[in-house]
Amino acid sequence: LEELRVENEELRPEGEDKTRALQEVSEQAEDLRQ
Repeated sequence: LEELRVENEELRPEGEDKTRALQEVSEQAEDLRQ
C-alpha cells in the first residue's frame, strides 16, 4: 500500500482525477486486508 501512496504523489501533478482513483483503490485494498 505504501507503493500505491508513492505512485499517488507522483501522479498528482498529472490530474486530481487519477489521484482520486488511486486513493480509492488504496482504500479498497486496506478494506480487503482487514
